Amino acid sequence: MTARANQIPLSFPVTPAMAREDFLVSDSNREALAWIDRWPYWNAPLLYIYGPEGSGKTHLASIWKQLSKDGAVIENLDALAGDRPQEETLFHLYNRIRQNPGALLLTGTLPLAMVRFAIPDLASRLRACPQVALGLPDEHLLRALLVKLFSDRQMRIDVGVIEYCITRMERSFSAARDLVARLDQKSLNEKRAVSPAMVRSILMPEQDELFAEAD
Repeated sequence: MTARANQIPLSFPVTPAMAREDFLVSDSNREALAWIDRWPYWNAPLLYIYGPEGSGKTHLASIWKQLSKDGAVIENLDALAGDRPQEETLFHLYNRIRQNPGALLLTGTLPLAMVRFAIPDLASRLRACPQVALGLPDEHLLRALLVKLFSDRQMRIDVGVIEYCITRMERSFSAARDLVARLDQKSLNEKRAVSPAMVRSILMPEQDELFAEAD
C-alpha cells in the first residue's frame, strides 16, 4: 500500500507554560502580579482580577492556586453574573470563606461596577473587595507574548518575523493568540516555515494578492 501524496496535517493540543517564571511581566500586569505574590498577606479574603481576553488572568489564577493550595478560583465572573442559582452558590461560598479561614480569587473582563448581578447583597459585598485591572499589552509585552505563544506550539520563528508581526498586527492579547494559531495551521498545511510573506497573507490578504499578481 502506497502512502497518500497529500497527507492531512494533524493538530495537537497546545499546552501553555503556566508556571510563575513563565509569566510575562510588564506595566500592564505588574500590579496584579504583585497582589498574587503578596499572598497570604492580603487585606481581604477575596481578590478580583479583570482584563481583556487572553491578558493573563488564567495564568495568574494558576500561579495563585499553587501558592494558596486550598484557595478557590472562579473565572469568567461576567458569564456567571445574572444567573441567580449560580450567584446564590457564589454567595454561599463567599459567606463560608468570611466565616472560616480561606480565600477566593475571581476573574472577569469588566470592573465590578459594570457587572450586572441578580442578587444586590452579593453585588455590594463583591464590589467592596480589592480589584485590580490588567491592561492592553505594550510593544515589549506583545513581542514577548508572541515568542511565548510560538514556543508553546514548539515553533522556531525568526526574529524578523516577530518584528514584522509587531508593526502590523492589532495590539491585543486575543489578536496575538489568533495570529499564532493561524500561522501554525498555515505552516502545517503548506509544509513550510513561517515567513513575513505568510504573516502578510493573513494580516493583509489584499496586499498579498497584489504581490501575487506582480509576480
